[in-house]
This record gives sequence, structure tokens and C-alpha cells, in this order.
Amino acid sequence: MTKKYIDNLNKIFDTSGVPSQEKLTNLMDESLEFFREVKSKMESDDPVKREEALKETLEIKWLLESKMQSLCDKTGLNMSQLAALAENTSRMSPEERSAIESAKAKFQEIQDSEFLQNKTKV
Repeated sequence: MTKKYIDNLNKIFDTSGVPSQEKLTNLMDESLEFFREVKSKMESDDPVKREEALKETLEIKWLLESKMQSLCDKTGLNMSQLAALAENTSRMSPEERSAIESAKAKFQEIQDSEFLQNKTKV
């Protein structure tokens, strides 16, 4: 799972232009699955699984940080400026805005789902 997830992250970040709404949605689904697997491993009684989860988490963290730094280098913006630019959809094409709105909706759906799961456990 980790190798496939990393390959897909690289494809999304390394392609020029904005990824399609379908690619972003698939990435969201893969991200959710990846983090559920990591959470399960971290909650395991098996120290080998917990160590594996830590390594996977650090690998993804490093990858995302390096990709964000690359974006900053390419644009000449710092992280705060890049985040502000991403929030300003007025300069985006309708397709780009649609992809971003779809991603936001998917993230909200994931957050709501996780909240409800955690609430029912209590």
C-alpha cells in the first residue's frame, strides 16, 4: 500500500497543471486508506507493526515536505504565501476551482466520517 500510495503522490505532484477531479478524488480515497492502515498499525500490540507505521508516516511526511518545498522554490513563494494562493480561487480556471472544491468536500466528508466513528466508540 505504501509504495503504491507514494507512487500516486509523486504522479500528482510531478505532473504539470492541475490534476483532474477524478485523480484528486482517488488520491483522497487512497490517503484515507493509507492513514487508516497506519492508525491500525500504531494501535497494534505488535512492536514491529508500530515501527512499520512510524517509518511509513515519516516517509510520507518527508515526501510531502519535499514536494511543498519544491513548489515554493518553483514559485518563489514561502509556505504561507503558497497556502494563501491556494485559497484564492479567483485566478483559477473553472476546472481548477471544481477540482479544489471537490477535494475540500471530500476532506470534509472524511473528517465527518472519522468524527462520527470516534463519537460512537465513546
